[in-house]
Amino acid sequence: HTWGWERAFPYIGFFGSSAPVRGYDCRKEAFWGRYEIAHRPEVLVKGRCTNSRAYGENMVSSLQHNFKLKPEEEISFTIIMGLVKERREAAHLLKKYRDMNEVKKALKKINHFWQSLMEKVVVETPDPDFDRMVNIWSKYQLYTANTWSRSPSYYHEGTGGRGYRDSCQDAEGILSLDAAYTKNKLRTLATMHFKDGHCASGWSDDYGPFTDSPRADHPLWFTYTLAAYIKETGDIDFLREKIRWLDGGKGTIFEHILANCRYLWENRGIHKVPLIGIADWNDAIDMAGRKGKGESVWLGIAFHRSLLYAAQLAHLLNKKEVEKELLNKVSQMKEILNSPVGWDKDWYLAGYNDEGEKFGASECREGKIHLNPQTWSILAGVSEGKRQKKVLAAIDKYCHSKHGPVLLHPAYTTLDLSLGRITKFARGIKENAAIFCHAVAFKIVADCMAGRGDKAYKSYCKIHSMKQPDYEVYKAEPYVFAEYLVGPDHPYLFGEGAFTWITGTAAWMYLAATEWILGARREFEGLRIDPCLPSSWHRCRIKRTFRGDVYDILIKNPKGVEKGVRKLIVDGKKIEGSIIRPFDDGKTHNVEAIMG
Repeated sequence: HTWGWERAFPYIGFFGSSAPVRGYDCRKEAFWGRYEIAHRPEVLVKGRCTNSRAYGENMVSSLQHNFKLKPEEEISFTIIMGLVKERREAAHLLKKYRDMNEVKKALKKINHFWQSLMEKVVVETPDPDFDRMVNIWSKYQLYTANTWSRSPSYYHEGTGGRGYRDSCQDAEGILSLDAAYTKNKLRTLATMHFKDGHCASGWSDDYGPFTDSPRADHPLWFTYTLAAYIKETGDIDFLREKIRWLDGGKGTIFEHILANCRYLWENRGIHKVPLIGIADWNDAIDMAGRKGKGESVWLGIAFHRSLLYAAQLAHLLNKKEVEKELLNKVSQMKEILNSPVGWDKDWYLAGYNDEGEKFGASECREGKIHLNPQTWSILAGVSEGKRQKKVLAAIDKYCHSKHGPVLLHPAYTTLDLSLGRITKFARGIKENAAIFCHAVAFKIVADCMAGRGDKAYKSYCKIHSMKQPDYEVYKAEPYVFAEYLVGPDHPYLFGEGAFTWITGTAAWMYLAATEWILGARREFEGLRIDPCLPSSWHRCRIKRTFRGDVYDILIKNPKGVEKGVRKLIVDGKKIEGSIIRPFDDGKTHNVEAIMG
């Protein structure tokens, strides 16, 4: 039966063993005991399972085996667990994997899958924790995020499906590891577009697109991921592929992004920056635009980036008039954002509420400065020269903390219905001035673009789960990125990690590490080598597959500079510039980048 978004669970869970079973438990409390003492499960105290079955409560899968071993004797057996639609499938699998040869074949297959994924990009630096995260755990977290989106459990409180902008970013993050996956995900994402350029906020694999109102930033992210895909693969023909609109008919992939851009352009407010609607990237600013008048300066900055990328794609297709239209919009947005509409003396505003009042401005008592407009002004090419230096100085002065840069400063302490839920969170929690790791990744990329290798690396390390100074404070898993660390405005939880695994942080931190810190970055013309390192790193390496070739890149930094390659040698020959044109020969090419 199905009721709205609910349905009867169609699967049967099973578990078994190749060894004789003498007992079992399915009730969590029966196995652990009432107080769940991890080092002293109740069944071990009693010496036997209780054969408990679980109904409507938390479950475990526990089997009891009785073995009598001689000294040095070994016994091998298989534990099998899975989900099937019919009982006979369970019986078949239990029988199959009692055979140890079948188990070994399955293990070999899964090992091959992970090895082929992991070896696409391999790094070697003076920091073993950095290497371990990039080479193993970031990839695994990325894969998990792409598989589950944001809804694997009650703990993460997802919407039961796949978020649109989440999926865009996850697909961009995994691109260097699995470009075919990203291409197929782009096709799926394009089917969420309406002809007028707005898009569904997400979808369920069972029930289709969501019908709720999307966040105002949703039309941006597809363009970013599409541009990254073209840079990674050189597959320009994909821009001409026709995909259906959600409200009927078909348009080329390029027509889809053009519609996205035109939709955002037409949905601007009185200050000529995009309307914030029910929220921009910051979900918790959910009341600033409920009356249809509030505007987001951050969204204007991010839109500038999207327009610029769309213009570049138009250029690839030789669509000169469209390119001219888009570049004209780029110029207009940049001028608006750098006028008093967007610029507030020393940093960029966050936006305007429905009453036309500024937020994220120097005149505000709380939330005076928001991190994202500052970092994205660099990502989008909106801030330059002296203004960019002011932005970076403001970040360093107001957003810095020992556990990483905060999302805004200072925290909100009183309810403000002109902004919304962000002012309901306790100070330092979630979007209310936490160290929001997704936004920290934006900051790392901005630091690298500005040549601040030491700053970028320090920010990376501060939210790196293997580098936390006190795990009694951090408390979260030490091998994946958290959504946020509690901020310094909280009275006693500063530095505690929260909501791990399923976060856009995974994609952006992987990109920050491989494309920006180590600097092996995809471009339309080829692979750019442009590292931005901590000054203490004098030698590092990144091996990366790109358009069918493998590039083994040794980076030498004898003078300890943070940015700047003075010589680039490919297969023993010096080349001009920083971009390696694709060889298209399927071979490994040795690259030496000398900084200084």
